[in-house]
Amino acid sequence: MQAWRELLEIASFVVTVIALPFAVWVFVAEQRKERENEEEEAFQHLSDAYNDFLKVVLDNADPGAVQAGNSIDFSSAASGHIVLGDGTQVEFSGIERI
Repeated sequence: MQAWRELLEIASFVVTVIALPFAVWVFVAEQRKERENEEEEAFQHLSDAYNDFLKVVLDNADPGAVQAGNSIDFSSAASGHIVLGDGTQVEFSGIERI
């Protein structure tokens, strides 16, 4: 009976000293890996959305808007419109300065 008690005490010591810290390390490593995967997924989603946006922009491009010699005046951007080099005013909203 005493031998079993000593064996259980040694097993308890091994679990406390070795297995428990190892289990905590594995848990932390898995959490870090999961966080990295979530960040990668968010980045991929953002990249896909940006690519879709660029496709829409390229499909609906106005080649006459920007020609050689035309310039864009961004100094009036704070007032909600941009003046192109040919005098055309482009109105916009929803852009905030950060």
